Amino acid sequence: MSVDSSQLMTKNTDNFTLLIICDLMSAAMSSILWLTVLFEREISSFFALHLLLKISAMRFLLLCFATPV
Repeated sequence: MSVDSSQLMTKNTDNFTLLIICDLMSAAMSSILWLTVLFEREISSFFALHLLLKISAMRFLLLCFATPV
């Protein structure tokens, strides 16, 4: 079974794009979290923290399983 190098490049580019999207979403959620804490909105801050943890978990899974060794 042979793997074409262009297929690997496409897969790596897709994974890299997903990681960038996860990082941007994480940064946005962190900002929302700090703003909601600043304005003392407990329900909103809990929701933002919940989303931030989900995004972090998704990024971790991408790094562990989607990146070829």
